[in-house]
Amino acid sequence: MSIDTGAAPGAPSMVEIETEAAVLGAVLTSPAFAVELMERLAAADFVRPVHQLIYQLIVDAEAAGREPSYLSVSQAAQRLGNIVVLRYLPELLTRSHAITTREMFGQQLAELTNYAYIRKVSSAGLHLAELSAGASLEEIEAVRARARALLDQVTGPDLDDPDEVTWDELYRRDLDDAEHPMPVSVVPLPYRDLSTMLHGGLRAGNLVIIGARPAMGKSLVAAEICRHAAIKGVKTLLVTLEMTHREISARLTSATAKVDLAKTITMTEQAGVLSAEDWEKLARGYAIASEAGPRLSIVDPSSAFTVGHLERRLSAMQRKGTPFGLVVLDYMQLLSSLGAERAENRQAEVQKMSRQLKQLAKRFDIPIVVLAQLNRGPEQRGDHTPMVADLRESGGLENDANVVILLHRPSAYDPADRVGEIDLIVGKNRNGPCGTVTASFRGHYASVADFARAAGEA
Repeated sequence: MSIDTGAAPGAPSMVEIETEAAVLGAVLTSPAFAVELMERLAAADFVRPVHQLIYQLIVDAEAAGREPSYLSVSQAAQRLGNIVVLRYLPELLTRSHAITTREMFGQQLAELTNYAYIRKVSSAGLHLAELSAGASLEEIEAVRARARALLDQVTGPDLDDPDEVTWDELYRRDLDDAEHPMPVSVVPLPYRDLSTMLHGGLRAGNLVIIGARPAMGKSLVAAEICRHAAIKGVKTLLVTLEMTHREISARLTSATAKVDLAKTITMTEQAGVLSAEDWEKLARGYAIASEAGPRLSIVDPSSAFTVGHLERRLSAMQRKGTPFGLVVLDYMQLLSSLGAERAENRQAEVQKMSRQLKQLAKRFDIPIVVLAQLNRGPEQRGDHTPMVADLRESGGLENDANVVILLHRPSAYDPADRVGEIDLIVGKNRNGPCGTVTASFRGHYASVADFARAAGEA
């Protein structure tokens, strides 16, 4: 039985409504279509209110890291008590049979995009008529500016190719900007000298590789970068493919409260681990975590995690209006390449995934930090200092990265050599100098801190 759920004003055709239903049904039965849907349409682009609600439930599922399947959407509707959606969902399954291939899905989605475009143009026409009605000659410039802005929203700027710009235009823009410089948004780093080398921090659109041999501290550096960014107000996503939520929590707690890592790991397993002083430190640390914590999301995937999963999550959060400002992935060699993405060998797969991560950084205009294992090259050198060429499995990591940072801890090879120090070696910096920054390695606090801040700063 078909349920009459109403439609937006404007009397859309039944073909349009049926196409909406078929597209949404296809996503619920094949959740991999969700990314393409979210890239092309927003909830307001659907004419039926119930379709808008279901689209939003799909976006919410993606943002929460769940597949937007029929089951997860129906469970979400049940939690919300939305009976209309629950009664309507079975009908979407029957409509999904009209789409059997990705090509067909793309064609139907293109039709919906065109329908939405026509509605926007029609709405813009009405607004233009309202703008011009009764406008005086003194108001004509203001009307013209508002009309141009309105048309740009619908059709985009009046350019043959929005991505094409001439050198003289770029030069002029730079001169104009130099006259009135504006600070750019960068993700702050917890290491002062490293920030200076990278022109203030991690820049949007950049792919940053942090490479190290096992047990050098790359996960600690990654956690410290995430913790610091969240404290400074940056919405951050940490994807940990190696550790559990519990392990990450113990490290973040230890670094924030300055309680020994051995205690934060075992304090949930046995009584009497913490002293009265430890409890006081944990209470002070919680004040920091409670304020900054909502800005740091941690994903510990229960199954294989791909670049596609990351793309879907970023798209969903962008649609919700709460985009991430930083992504940290720990670590590259544990990232999966599934199905049609598989290449002829692992090196080619890693190279392909690094290129995809670089494209995501540019597309979502955020820095993406990826941890990577180094090969055994450092062990074969007298000083054990790593080099960019040691990046394991793919030279593509070096090629795609804007910045490559290598970690070296001399005491890992000689317990008496530079105890408590770790070198952050900038081996590649596309827009700046290379060099070495030395930081304080405090493994008992799961912390790699700036020497200038090591005396007690959070």
